[in-house]
Amino acid sequence: AEGLTAVGENDSFLMEYDEENADVYVTDKRSGKVWSNAVSASYYGEGAESKKNFLTNLMTVRVASESGNLTQYNITDAGGGTAKYAVVPTYQKNENKVTLEITIAKTGIADLVFRFEMWLDEDGLNCAVPEAGIDERGGNMLVALTVMPAFGAAMSTEDGYMLVPDGSGTLIHFKGYDLPNTTLKTMPLYGANTQDIELIDQNKEQNIYNVMLPVYGIRHHDGAMLAAVTEGAGDMSLNVALGGYQVANLNRAYFQIDYRTYATHTVNDKEYTTIAEYKNPGDHAVKYFLLDDEHNDYSGMAVRYRRYLQEECGLGRHAEEPTVLLEMAGAYAEKESVLGLTLEQSKPATTFQQARTILEEFAGEGIADLSVVYTSVNEKGRYRSKAGVFRPDAVLGGQKGLQTLAAYCREANIPLMPEIDVFSHYAKKSALSLDRFAKRINEEPVKVYRYSPATNQTEEDLFRYLTRPSNWLADWQNMLKACRKADISSV
Repeated sequence: AEGLTAVGENDSFLMEYDEENADVYVTDKRSGKVWSNAVSASYYGEGAESKKNFLTNLMTVRVASESGNLTQYNITDAGGGTAKYAVVPTYQKNENKVTLEITIAKTGIADLVFRFEMWLDEDGLNCAVPEAGIDERGGNMLVALTVMPAFGAAMSTEDGYMLVPDGSGTLIHFKGYDLPNTTLKTMPLYGANTQDIELIDQNKEQNIYNVMLPVYGIRHHDGAMLAAVTEGAGDMSLNVALGGYQVANLNRAYFQIDYRTYATHTVNDKEYTTIAEYKNPGDHAVKYFLLDDEHNDYSGMAVRYRRYLQEECGLGRHAEEPTVLLEMAGAYAEKESVLGLTLEQSKPATTFQQARTILEEFAGEGIADLSVVYTSVNEKGRYRSKAGVFRPDAVLGGQKGLQTLAAYCREANIPLMPEIDVFSHYAKKSALSLDRFAKRINEEPVKVYRYSPATNQTEEDLFRYLTRPSNWLADWQNMLKACRKADISSV
């Protein structure tokens, strides 16, 4: 087509790139359907030009300055003019790939440079943001990046639907879905990293479930696609924007790469933003499975993703003799009244001798390929009391009991893994130097709540304090020394 450069082709697909508008078009040769990050005016109708930021957006980039100011850039064309960014493509035709070098330059000087790669394979389109291509300059920090927010977008007039994998999965039909006040739903893949017990319970009561798979699907009347994260899912979120949010009658879903966390707070009626300096590392990639006519529905999406997991990720591959992972719970603390005083006493769930008996019984039944994870081995079920201290609880058999169990496991070739946490402390605030704690914006130490075997629930008064990340490596080295000193170095 006019203005388009062919940058990749195989038996099923043709990929073309529009340099002026920074748009990619993928034609499915099997059906003739064209997939793009740009929603055409003929498809959307009147008002398309005024919605350029949403209809022809290659990506949205959120950048923080050294002073903490957040700026969002919508990459809607190649840049130039008054734009604060520039998109320069290079092509590797032998690899069916186009690489875009994107430069953010708010002040005329490059604040941030990164690469966005696109290529074809037999399934459809692949996109990636490689870690090696990110160059943060002048104290500027990459906070978040959305990947082609309008790719596969569908009108509410379409006879189609969206697949969102929350809980067991949700199908959202487009026809008639035109709610004027619809809000954007942002869902961290695999669930939020939260310790707010009340929020978790409230979500359950309202049937709000975590996104359990890093995928989403969109079906049009004439084709369907499934998008799946293939690298970096732990740092990504799924955004769902249904008809009525920002762009009337248009339904979109897209992934967001969360490089840094940030929080906005108000002091004396003035708003401040605090941004974590730590950047989530690693490459991030998304694959768009462009489905043929035979599989362009939600069952076809499920079949294709299952096949991908089996062929590319090893799902379903078993050894002739599968390994049994056995998890045992050690000690736990229980409060008791002694002579009018409330004391915390250790109670055994599984002693070291009982653990050996269980392993011998498994071996007697012919199950020899075992691995054992032993939780709550330290005093009163604590992972540790302070850095470098590993003291197996006496009610379990003490240090000698663990040494005997470890020796048996070595002889039987059974991996034994006591669960040791080097990231937090079961200690009162007064027991440790305050500079060892990770802190919230209000300077309060961060609490991590835990499950209690005694009550079979997570209890608000059972928590440990999170250690500052800068201490983790040293604490881990000290804990290894403590294990070697206890003569369980091969555990």
